Amino acid sequence: MYRTGRGQYQLPAVYDATAQPLIPSSGPSKSVKTAAPPSITLDAPVASANTVVDDAASLSFAVDKSTSAEDILSRIEDLVKQSSALAQVPARNSAFVPFGEFGIIRKIIKSKQFHPVFITGLSGNGKTFQVEQACALEKVEHIRINITLETDEDDLIGGFRLKNGETVFELGPIPVAMLRGCPITIDEIDLASPKVMCLQPVLEGRSLTIKKLGITIAPKPGFTVFATANTKGRGSDDGRFVGTNLLNEAFLERFPITVEQAYPSINVEKKILLRSFEQLGATATPENVMFFE
Repeated sequence: MYRTGRGQYQLPAVYDATAQPLIPSSGPSKSVKTAAPPSITLDAPVASANTVVDDAASLSFAVDKSTSAEDILSRIEDLVKQSSALAQVPARNSAFVPFGEFGIIRKIIKSKQFHPVFITGLSGNGKTFQVEQACALEKVEHIRINITLETDEDDLIGGFRLKNGETVFELGPIPVAMLRGCPITIDEIDLASPKVMCLQPVLEGRSLTIKKLGITIAPKPGFTVFATANTKGRGSDDGRFVGTNLLNEAFLERFPITVEQAYPSINVEKKILLRSFEQLGATATPENVMFFE
């Protein structure tokens, strides 16, 4: 099995039955001639313009040189509208207790206006969870993606993949959120490389041009971006968050709202624990309550 780029290819083993093995003998060595193995040619798959890899959770489609930009955009809009991939209304969690700047986040989601928010804070303090629960309360679809150092433009916007022997274009989560008009949360944004600068026009509320397809996608009402980070885009000086990077200042300026999420207070933590007991069908004893306090 060989891997090239984002595709995997399996080369057939070549066996020449006419070749004779070399047998050691006491006499002078003789050269044994073997037939040259046949050459192997891997033809690149050619996808038909009418071929669409479309199921309930597919965002892939095939294009060729004869497909017009208008046709591609129309097919993308239909595909995103029909597909159940990525965008889902989060389930409500009965143990969730609002705290911090949850009210601001919920208002932004409820308004369906475009206001990118940069949420920073230490790990495990509910940065992503509060966005999900705000969407759950408002019954709004939500998309969540995680960033790593290897995340690039293909992962965010889309790129060509090899599927079932055909070259197809797989749409990324950013254009899906734009076309469905739903919030998207980009987790661990401070782990990203400068490749995330491809999101500059998106964070400005403008249309997104997918260069590989030659089309432009306009955001629908309800689309906005939340980005979470353990640092403020300045890296980790104390080494607690290894791998975090310095984010481009121009990139950070595209977030008009920055929220610094702190850990919940003791009273909020107590409410969370009591609701967690209720969620599990248990009753907190006086000893439990004393322990919480």
